[in-house]
Amino acid sequence: FLYCGIYSIPSADDYFYANFVKEHGIIGAQIEYYFGWSGRYIATFLITLFSLTRYEYYWLIPITCILSVLLSFHLFVRTLFFEIRDQLDLRVLSITFIALYLSVTTAGYGHGVAVINEGYFWFSGAITYAGSLTLYLLLISSFIWMLRGVYSSINFFISIVLTSLTIGLNETAMFLVALTI
Repeated sequence: FLYCGIYSIPSADDYFYANFVKEHGIIGAQIEYYFGWSGRYIATFLITLFSLTRYEYYWLIPITCILSVLLSFHLFVRTLFFEIRDQLDLRVLSITFIALYLSVTTAGYGHGVAVINEGYFWFSGAITYAGSLTLYLLLISSFIWMLRGVYSSINFFISIVLTSLTIGLNETAMFLVALTI
């Protein structure tokens, strides 16, 4: 998956967002999208901001996406099993999870993302879905540390920031955050 990501290219909405930014400017595009299309203010901001790079670094999207999900899941597992972390090989568990996650979500029609580039190799899909999963796992980890009383004020601040970022990526993540809180 990481190797294939080197060959990813912009498609579909990427061009639409780039043209929209050309017409309305970066701030105007944010306002138009928020009020006229969707409340995904973080996803829209990142997508339109990335369009200003002329997609020269598009190959970084799947690499960043896959590694961020892997690392956030690893942190989540380390947080969850903190007391027994030395007795388990959490790296193997994390790598197994990401391999299973990538395989299941790209299994084909009726089993996840129908086209592999929609979930990992396309910026709009990657930031909206994998990005929200990454931030949600970080948010849960921060909640757990806050409830354990470890650096409560810092984790409270981090939780507020992660909550506002996560709910701005997609609606499903917003409902997950609401249910979690």
